[in-house]
Amino acid sequence: MSHRFFTLIIVPHAKARFRKIQVPVRLAKWTAGALTASGLVIAAMLGHYFWIRVEIGELRRLQVENKILTQQARDYELNVGRLKAKGIAFDLRRLPGYHTWQLFFVDPNGAKVEIDFDPAEAAPA
Repeated sequence: MSHRFFTLIIVPHAKARFRKIQVPVRLAKWTAGALTASGLVIAAMLGHYFWIRVEIGELRRLQVENKILTQQARDYELNVGRLKAKGIAFDLRRLPGYHTWQLFFVDPNGAKVEIDFDPAEAAPA
């Protein structure tokens, strides 16, 4: 069985003795395979990291939107109270299946307006 080697020759400078290093081909192949596998793992980890960063950005955007919508839902009773105070006729319904509150009324320009509220809200008194 013949042994195969890669030979590395190192020459530090012109007058110095050169050095010869022999690396078995099998070791070189295993090292190349291990480096390739490590590179793929690192690439996958970086891809996952950037995906998580995108998800965090989306989560933050949704949290801000949720705060806005929560405030709007809290204004639910206030809106009904304003309509009653101004004597504007309105229709308050609960959407079947979803239980979302829907408030319908006609604005001063004659357009029908619908405002939806969180199902967790209690019916206004």
